[in-house]
Amino acid sequence: MPDTIYNKTLPNLEFAGHNILVVGDVMLDSYWQGLTERISPEAPVPVVHVTDKTMRVGGAGNVAVNISSLGSGANLLALLGFDEAADDLLSLLKNNDVNSHCIQNKSVSTTTKLRVLAQHQQLIRLDFESQTFKLDFNDVAEKYNRLLEKTDLVVLSDYGKGVLSDAKKFISAATERGIKVLVDPKHKDFSVYQGAYLITPNKKEFEAVVGKCGSQEELEEKALTTIQNCDLGGLLITQGEKGMTLVLKSGKSVHFPARARDVFDVTGAGDTVIASLAAGLSSGLSVEDAVHLSSIAAGIVVGRVGTASVTVDDVLHAEHIENSTSITHKIMSQKELDEFVNQARMHNKSLVMTNGCFDLMHSGHVRYLEQSAKLGDMLIVAVNSDASVQLLKGSQRPINKLNDRMTVLAGLSSVDAVVAFKEETPQNLICRIKPDILVKGGDYQVDQIVGRECAKEVRVINLVEGKSTTNMVNKIRGK
Repeated sequence: MPDTIYNKTLPNLEFAGHNILVVGDVMLDSYWQGLTERISPEAPVPVVHVTDKTMRVGGAGNVAVNISSLGSGANLLALLGFDEAADDLLSLLKNNDVNSHCIQNKSVSTTTKLRVLAQHQQLIRLDFESQTFKLDFNDVAEKYNRLLEKTDLVVLSDYGKGVLSDAKKFISAATERGIKVLVDPKHKDFSVYQGAYLITPNKKEFEAVVGKCGSQEELEEKALTTIQNCDLGGLLITQGEKGMTLVLKSGKSVHFPARARDVFDVTGAGDTVIASLAAGLSSGLSVEDAVHLSSIAAGIVVGRVGTASVTVDDVLHAEHIENSTSITHKIMSQKELDEFVNQARMHNKSLVMTNGCFDLMHSGHVRYLEQSAKLGDMLIVAVNSDASVQLLKGSQRPINKLNDRMTVLAGLSSVDAVVAFKEETPQNLICRIKPDILVKGGDYQVDQIVGRECAKEVRVINLVEGKSTTNMVNKIRGK
């Protein structure tokens, strides 16, 4: 078992003013997305009606984009061709505040990976690439040595395309200057990364080198042996839903539990891990705090579609949710609700929405919300502000203040998100969310329900007879 399981919170994060140099294989990730509703008459394959095309920086470039997104200075050294894909990549790097030091070579075609998705599910990936192992990399090495003069930390992002075929030269040049080197490995012989401060294989990559690990103890034992044999500072082994394990040359091991609540797409997760690790270490975080940062960042990025990056605000928000109770993290601002809705849509979750004052909660409310939740995947409850309740119910209402009412709602297992609105009606909020199903309780007619035009479907649920807040208030007051 590991010596410890990390359970601290992050210190202050300040990454500006630190320069990180990323070296490796860069590629252009293209995504064609659309709908598929029929099978081709030409072959038993789905026909995708493409409605959206996007491009993102992949490979070592995605590491650099993630570093920049966190606020560190990101510099990229890679090899590109003289082609349209290279032009697109250079433009994307500039837009993402990455300083490109890429070298273009007529003998190279820029690696491109085209993914076709329907309903957010990947159907096929098409790769366009050429091997570069036989090229002369002296110009890359010369530029690398010049860039080291203004570099705080180096990341080698090895995708096996050739730029890092002689990784030891890059590592030794940096370590001679006292610069730490992190490696995202591709090679099945970790000795080629001799001298690196940390390498970050996933469990599959690690087991391809050391053999199957039947237990956590065996994994840590083999990791320490590998570190000693290959002269490494440490190993950070990512294990998906089992989290991450850090093993250091000293023999110390620390385990970091998985942070993701929903895993949608693991594309680029390894890039995010090493990028946030680099940002943390270069800013002075301890290795344990830096790994904790990377585990949170990875947990965020696997909940998004395609290669993605995270910001410091993303990390702090995720840690706040993690350290909050399940009740408090359900209570959201409208901005937080927008992100919640976006992520739910990306996961193909159907959204149910209802609204009300919910002043004195009773069994009728609970049953009504349980029935509403069964209509879809996620239930959002919009709650009238105190001023809004006064307009509707009179000056002596509400009995319970807004925060109390929202906390009680958030405590129900049927409710996934609670948000307040200040207006007399939730019209604007409903049209902002555009729920799949809008629910109202009582004897309303559909054409009387506010916000109905902004929902795909409107449902009316009968309330429990004899249960009402007004009756409860009157009884308490002796009326």
